[in-house]
Amino acid sequence: MLYESNLNSQLHPEAHTEWKYLDAQNPDGWKIISIFYPRIGTNPATVSTYVNSPDGSEQSNHQIGMVDTNGGILISGQKFEAKQTGAVLKLDTPILKADLSFEPTIKPQSVAIKQNNMLWQIEMPRAKVTGHIIQNEVRHDFFGQGYHDHNWFNLDGSDGGMTNREILPHYLRGWQFGRLFGDKLTVVYGFSPNESHVLMWEGDKLIKEDHINKLTMTASSNSEKLGVVHPTRFDLEQLGIGAEIELGKVLSEKKLSVTHDGNQTGYIRSSATISDEQLGHLEGIHESWL
Repeated sequence: MLYESNLNSQLHPEAHTEWKYLDAQNPDGWKIISIFYPRIGTNPATVSTYVNSPDGSEQSNHQIGMVDTNGGILISGQKFEAKQTGAVLKLDTPILKADLSFEPTIKPQSVAIKQNNMLWQIEMPRAKVTGHIIQNEVRHDFFGQGYHDHNWFNLDGSDGGMTNREILPHYLRGWQFGRLFGDKLTVVYGFSPNESHVLMWEGDKLIKEDHINKLTMTASSNSEKLGVVHPTRFDLEQLGIGAEIELGKVLSEKKLSVTHDGNQTGYIRSSATISDEQLGHLEGIHESWL
């Protein structure tokens, strides 16, 4: 295991789950998401990549296997490497090749989650992302913005026999996460039925940090693939932010596993916007764990 977090040395590898999430988007319409699972319990390392192209198409790729490198994680040719002032993401998959540099514009922020002793480390609330991507042998220069977080929590033994990609929704079921960027503002949030966390920056200055018990959801719709009702709008007024987050195009959705009580788990990722007279226009990504 490379790129050890400070907490990992205090835990047995078999007793916790860990993952590193990165996304990047640009004005051309590209949205790229990579999730590295250095280890989840005794399962081998895994990386999942999701690509939304400007033409609206969506593809995903999942690979297993790990090779040690200095200061980074290398999984079947997919590399995440932490730098002193940022990170490098290199992808070589059947659906996309990429060489992207993440340069943070906001300092890291830790959020203590009550559930399962979980820690949500927002390594880069906002980052400048530059580099290039290659799809279908066509190279595209990439200038956009991105986000990176690092998360882990203790396992409770209810995940026996699950793969890395099944364990994540098993533990995150009921959680919603999002990040939106405007000209000056950055909003990052995460909430479940039992707790909520919202952070807002103006430029690189943290101007709001609220942790409450519940967030109101309104205007729901049905997911055709998952057969569940999921929210399409969130009211943030109770957090002192007089605006709503509206979810748009579904970027990806997937059934992943069945829980011990027979319920289906999975995720829905959507584009998200805030359009408000006071806050301006912000765009980003929202994910629902079902």
